[in-house]
Amino acid sequence: MISRELLVRGLRPDHCALWDGVRPGLDLFVAPSRRVLESALASVEEFTAECARRGVRVETVGHAEPAYDAAMKACVHRRLSMPTAGYDGR
Repeated sequence: MISRELLVRGLRPDHCALWDGVRPGLDLFVAPSRRVLESALASVEEFTAECARRGVRVETVGHAEPAYDAAMKACVHRRLSMPTAGYDGR
């Protein structure tokens, strides 16, 4: 069960938003990839050390990120921009 989703950028590893309500040994942090962690946190190494100190696991999904060619980028752009124009994705 996902109890909370954080959308952050360059956050300090000791920031209270990360640790509010986190229970050692029960909760864990899950990220899609190391790149996402590097973007979200000021220091991944300090964050993983803080997790170890607090008894909280950190996991990454481990799947490779999709490679987008020009056609895929155009499709994604079209799907993201069309809902405001009444496009329903079909």
